[in-house]
Amino acid sequence: MNSSTPIQPLSSTNPPAQVTMACPPWLRLACRRCGAITIPQVTPGTGPHALKATCPHCGAFMQWLSKHTPEERARRQAQARLDAMGKLAPTALQLAYLTTLGDRNPPPANRAAASQRIDQLKAKKGVA
Repeated sequence: MNSSTPIQPLSSTNPPAQVTMACPPWLRLACRRCGAITIPQVTPGTGPHALKATCPHCGAFMQWLSKHTPEERARRQAQARLDAMGKLAPTALQLAYLTTLGDRNPPPANRAAASQRIDQLKAKKGVA
């Protein structure tokens, strides 16, 4: 839409058009209904879903798409994992491994702290 095109107000005689977004050309999905391997038609999602991919050939739902990049999703997942581990006590295996690595400090308060301490001791000792 250019700047000279007037914006049409919504009314019962002027229903909103379905908004279609550009999809990256590397994203090819297989349709379960018609079997086509194609670049999906991407429209806004509903509820908690950001985007919805549908088959341009038969209109079948293909999958929900994230609004976050793969790197952002990985970062958010790692942060959520650390937050969850921070609420739980360290496992017996973590405590035993800390002892095996020669840790003489008081036991860590949670799984996240135990995991970080294990990583530090492994890096210090050169253990893979």
